[in-house]
Amino acid sequence: MVNSYVSAEDLGSETTVVRNERERVENSPSGALEERVLSTAFLWHNYGNSTIGARADIENMPAR
Repeated sequence: MVNSYVSAEDLGSETTVVRNERERVENSPSGALEERVLSTAFLWHNYGNSTIGARADIENMPAR
C-alpha cells in the first residue's frame, strides 16, 4: 500500500467510515476487553495489534 493512490475525496469519505468502526470497538466493553487481552497475550506477535489500527493512524492518513 506504500505506492497506492487514494484521492482526497475518497479518503475523506472512507476515513469517516473507518473512524466509526474504530469508535464502535472503543465504546463496547467487550471490544475494549478483547483488544486488551489480545495485546497482552500476544506481546511478541502481530496478533496483539488491532487490525483496524490506532485512532491516530486513521486520523493522520495522508492522501496521495
